[in-house]
Amino acid sequence: MDGLERPTGRLPAASAAPFGAARSALRAATMASHRRLHGQPHFAALVDGSLDRAGYRDLLVRLLGFHRPFEAAVLRNGESLYGIEPARRRRAWLLEADLRWLGLSADAVARIGDCGRLPPADTSAQRLGCTYVTEGSTLGAALLAERAAALLGTADGASDGRRFFLAHGRENGRLWRECCAAIERCAVAAPDNLAEMVSGATATFDILDYWLNR
Repeated sequence: MDGLERPTGRLPAASAAPFGAARSALRAATMASHRRLHGQPHFAALVDGSLDRAGYRDLLVRLLGFHRPFEAAVLRNGESLYGIEPARRRRAWLLEADLRWLGLSADAVARIGDCGRLPPADTSAQRLGCTYVTEGSTLGAALLAERAAALLGTADGASDGRRFFLAHGRENGRLWRECCAAIERCAVAAPDNLAEMVSGATATFDILDYWLNR
């Protein structure tokens, strides 16, 4: 999902940080998966205004089922991935808050099924490649947050029901630039690191696509 940027009625590629060689390689390797995810029915319907409230809740349920196990495996507490803190980038808790606002009880949220497939996360480079996908998604989520506000009838600027898509708020750009810098540092640290980042990123896209369309 590298990068979804300003609202334009579609989910375009972002340029919120300069393209280094490693980020360019990751973007090229995941371009087809990225485009396929943009066409996912829930996302497409949210963008074009045809998604109803029940469909929106279903989308958040599916996203939580992905993010909860993904974050436990990839965004590890106390770890530094080439200069960034992955645990700072967790967003499953925002999905849980949104679903409770939409009427699900805490018990119902806890019972939501988790995806049983995980991307390769044995090495720091693999985990950084996985993180590239979820962090890139925060940029274009501004469009989804805008559409969600219209769907939910929330007041201008209100975050209730769409906290996940608002992501890190004003920090989105800075955290994304830091992620891109970490990717470049990782790529030059060891000969195999770029290939491992690509494997993590492509697997993350594939699993997310599978889970959202299951």
